[in-house]
Amino acid sequence: MLEGGKRPAPIENLQLAMERLAGIREELTGWATAEIEFDFNPAGTDLFSMFELAFGYAKRSDDLCQSIDSLLKTGHIVPATIVARALIETIAMGVLYLAEMDRLIAHGQLEKLKKRLTSFWGGSRHGDVKPIHVNDALRHFETVDAAYVRYLYDKYPLFGELLASLEEAGGKSEPIEKLLSAMSNYDFLSEISHPNGVGVQFIYPQLAGIDEKIKATANKLLDRYRFQARMATFQCHHLNTALGTTKTLAKRYREVFMKSDT
Repeated sequence: MLEGGKRPAPIENLQLAMERLAGIREELTGWATAEIEFDFNPAGTDLFSMFELAFGYAKRSDDLCQSIDSLLKTGHIVPATIVARALIETIAMGVLYLAEMDRLIAHGQLEKLKKRLTSFWGGSRHGDVKPIHVNDALRHFETVDAAYVRYLYDKYPLFGELLASLEEAGGKSEPIEKLLSAMSNYDFLSEISHPNGVGVQFIYPQLAGIDEKIKATANKLLDRYRFQARMATFQCHHLNTALGTTKTLAKRYREVFMKSDT
């Protein structure tokens, strides 16, 4: 609510949304360029590898975001949506990774932490440590994201209006509660990422003699894909939040697993 009790105009809502997105991107870049530093000697631990992997998710996500921007600016919508889908997978994996590191530190389970770290780092299908499947990360992320959307609706009554402005900008007609749903977006982007009729024939049609109404419908759908690819970058706020736990991760690790050194 603006000063004087006035509701924000749609254009003001959209501006707020763009400012929020810019803030998310700036924070992500900050994590992607963060230095790994400790105020104690971590020798003999996996701490450096833990932080390197955590910041690696930020670096990869930041790189993918930049690629999405570049592709959309040059009109390459299909590659942008494929990259956006990969971005959501990267965010999901990073969120799950940091949640698992936090959980195992809290439970004081060092051996399980080492094994879990190995599974995120690589693992082996032939050994006793298997790599984390992206679907496991997506299932965890779906729960985290759904809780976040509910939180926004409960705490911010005007949030629906902001979403309505985003919906209008994206030319969408679906319920606005799906706009910020990471998994709804992931499913939508997956349709064009696969080389089926939607992702091939419909996007790359033979233009000669095409009906103008069909062309207008196709252009409207392309605008939708542009919007959804851009919205994938919004989901980086989840990764930023998860990365915030690294501010105390080393201290917590030391207190739990290096008690003789404190």
